[in-house]
Amino acid sequence: MAKSSKSSPSWDIQNPQVRLAAVTIGLGVLALALGFFWLPGGKQRPSPQMVAQGKSIYEANCQVCHGPNAQGQDPSQPKGGMIGDRMLAPALNHTGHAMHHPMKDLKRVILEGGSAPESPMRAVAGRLTSDQANAVMAYFMNLWPDDVWDYYHANINK
Repeated sequence: MAKSSKSSPSWDIQNPQVRLAAVTIGLGVLALALGFFWLPGGKQRPSPQMVAQGKSIYEANCQVCHGPNAQGQDPSQPKGGMIGDRMLAPALNHTGHAMHHPMKDLKRVILEGGSAPESPMRAVAGRLTSDQANAVMAYFMNLWPDDVWDYYHANINK
């Protein structure tokens, strides 16, 4: 029987291409295992790292209006409302209205500001990046109880 002239690929770890492939695959598996990635719209809870990043961004940019636990500017009016001619920031936790809007709409408001001319959210337009907005959403959505989370992903953010 004649031997084939084709040689099998070399999996020598000293080969830079093999080493790069092994490191890339290893880091990808590790990142997924540790939950570093959260894709908005996914039904799984965001990773603790994403929630922590979002909390930090939220505290620096959102807490002043939406409250330290995302309970809104006036916890007795979690859906927002008006005081005179001033709009109140709504709760972003499960007591407000955020869970009734798809993530793309929540993200648009975070990035572009509210659509109402009197909305204080207009002042934060352009302040955060898309990734930072995702992290902020990960933080406040992670405050939602499981039943609200499940309802949201089954009915609102399909």
